[in-house]
Amino acid sequence: MLTLRLIRAAAAIVPAAALLLTAAPAGSALAAARPASTIKAGDGPEAIAVDTQTGSAWVADNAGGSVTEILGGKVRATITLGSTVSPLDVAVDSRTGTVWVADGSSGTVTEISAKTATVLGTVTLAGGVVNSIAVDPVHGEVFVTEINLGDLVEFSENHTATQHVVSGGNTPLAVAADSAARTAWVTDESGTVTEASYTATSLKALHTLHVGGGPGAITADATTGLVFVAENSGNAVAIISAASRKVHAVKVGRAPDSLAADPLHGDVWVASDNGDSLSQIRESTRRVTATYPLGFSPSRVAVQPGAGVYAVNYEANAVTFLTAGLRIRAASSASFTVGRHRSVLISAIGFPAPSLTLAGKLPAGLHWSGHGASGRISGTPKHGTDGTYHLTLRASTSWGRHASKRLTLKVG
Repeated sequence: MLTLRLIRAAAAIVPAAALLLTAAPAGSALAAARPASTIKAGDGPEAIAVDTQTGSAWVADNAGGSVTEILGGKVRATITLGSTVSPLDVAVDSRTGTVWVADGSSGTVTEISAKTATVLGTVTLAGGVVNSIAVDPVHGEVFVTEINLGDLVEFSENHTATQHVVSGGNTPLAVAADSAARTAWVTDESGTVTEASYTATSLKALHTLHVGGGPGAITADATTGLVFVAENSGNAVAIISAASRKVHAVKVGRAPDSLAADPLHGDVWVASDNGDSLSQIRESTRRVTATYPLGFSPSRVAVQPGAGVYAVNYEANAVTFLTAGLRIRAASSASFTVGRHRSVLISAIGFPAPSLTLAGKLPAGLHWSGHGASGRISGTPKHGTDGTYHLTLRASTSWGRHASKRLTLKVG
């Protein structure tokens, strides 16, 4: 369940060099470790959103009453909103270059210019505690949940004073917008998800679906028409088809508390609060493809497609960035002896978790066994196979990165 973290919890920041990530594809051994970078971000980072146009990540500092912009692995700007402001959520409209911040203490929404890092204005709602915010950048609509009034509020970015309100269920927690279908999806404490349609002049509740396992965080992928809900107590992610409204559950981690969709690559990233990990779900297969231990309990996750994934560490007042990359870890040559058994292990290291293959003809008696990010050449070369064999190792990730390396195999 989403909580209001209004009290700062101090803890030591994990040094970047000490934080190692291991990718564990479902049903396989752990792959090679990869370091991540850690960025100090305020006094209580609660939420994060990425501007896909500029690559900036915007962090809502719940305890510090501010918003921090991270660009290129460093803090670029900090906007102070006031000592009485408690930012709980943040959303970015990359089309207009505006950042929208939900204030849990005063029932307001702050609009910030992403270009100048200055406050443009404050939107006052009818009342209540604002808990979650989402933006439809295609149509310029903003959606906010008022957790204590049980409302979903919608307004246009150009006309913030005109607001539409419908029921968001029993204690609405989180909201996501599907710009293709022009629908908003809201989770609540009673275990339901409400679907609402919207236009520039109206907001209407359409359907209510039951989702078990304590639904909390929610995200939508407009390109696939799928909605994803984190089932905190059910240790799963519910996948809802917006067209059929059928629900399919995928087991993932322990107490998933946050998730983010990557429409560019068809992935959904899930942060497990009690599992201290980040999981990757492939939308096409609806399966967990890899799990990355973080060493802390991430409170929120956001994706910068093609560059990496952010995980918010509230306890350490920091944000960890898992950088995309790929390389093959192997010697340039390997030697085998006729009649003697030997095994050579080869691995690829990267993020997201890579897959490794071998191209070329192996001598009789040797074979290649690959699984995920690792593979092995093993066996006993047969008589008459003496010679030199030229092979090629190839690795790739779901983000379209590729690497290759020549391997000379000698049999004598």
